[in-house]
Amino acid sequence: MRRIICALIVFLLMACPVYATYDIDARVYDGAGLLSESESSSLKSRINNIIDKYNFDAVIVTVDSLDGKSPRDYADDYYDYNGFGFGDSYDGIIFLISIEDRDFYISTAGKGYQIIDDLRINAINNEVVSYLSSDKYYQALTKFLEMTERYLENPESGSEGSGGSFVFVWIAALIIALISVLLMKAQLNTARPKPMAHDYVVPGSFNLTHKRDTFLTTNTTRTLRPKDTGKSEVHTSSSGRKHGGGGGKF
Repeated sequence: MRRIICALIVFLLMACPVYATYDIDARVYDGAGLLSESESSSLKSRINNIIDKYNFDAVIVTVDSLDGKSPRDYADDYYDYNGFGFGDSYDGIIFLISIEDRDFYISTAGKGYQIIDDLRINAINNEVVSYLSSDKYYQALTKFLEMTERYLENPESGSEGSGGSFVFVWIAALIIALISVLLMKAQLNTARPKPMAHDYVVPGSFNLTHKRDTFLTTNTTRTLRPKDTGKSEVHTSSSGRKHGGGGGKF
């Protein structure tokens, strides 16, 4: 009987979902003192929702100095050596702000650099940099978490491509308009050039005895190779883990 009860307990434990344990306070480290207590609490609440809903880590860290490291290396190391990330691939993202030289950097890990690729990193950077430049740090970090959750909700890259779609439509419209103008111009011009020079020569008035081709200029046409989009440039941190990401100055 005792064996049956033990087996039943083991079965029930195995059947229950296992939730990761984590310290939510560690997910927001405001070493540079850029946030109020209420702002920090609000950001932690957003991070907590992201973790619970997507099993995906999100970390915010502000510092006065990078201690001689690059923003990328500092963000990678802070994430790796403080035990952040969920699952075997340490899924998650970290946003770093350094006041010393006004640097910011986003580092992604695991499925982070698959979902939040370079295109999406650039989209986040473009949204937050104006807030950072105005010292509106809470607004910048709130926008960062909002966009992170949006991308996790829609993991297929390209949701930020609306601007690209608009440009494509605009270019297509311009091409159509240009073709229309050319067609109207062609209808107005009834004169047609002759393809050969002798068509313009009066018979018997000109006798060519010698000819030579002289090239006065050359023209080289170069076609710009389009850059890859929807991918992440992955690098290896000092811990040996893979990371994506990007950042800049504010």
